[in-house]
Amino acid sequence: MSWNYRICFRSQNRSYGFYVHEVYYDDNGMIKFYSKNPVNVYGDDPDDVYQTLKMMMDSLDKDLLDLDEVDSIFEFKNL
Repeated sequence: MSWNYRICFRSQNRSYGFYVHEVYYDDNGMIKFYSKNPVNVYGDDPDDVYQTLKMMMDSLDKDLLDLDEVDSIFEFKNL
């Protein structure tokens, strides 16, 4: 399993805005789950904060992730 940060939004509720979430993938690169709440930047020292921010900045190179779409795929798979 792998994970990364992704910029996420809710297409059904644009007032939600855009946030950074942790997104986890299976071995085939399919989304398994994501953090319920947007993530905060935290570190034990300034370098930890820098590394976290750097990983978050990498998410700007990825497509935006519509959490409503992801939720509907999860619901379909669980039918």
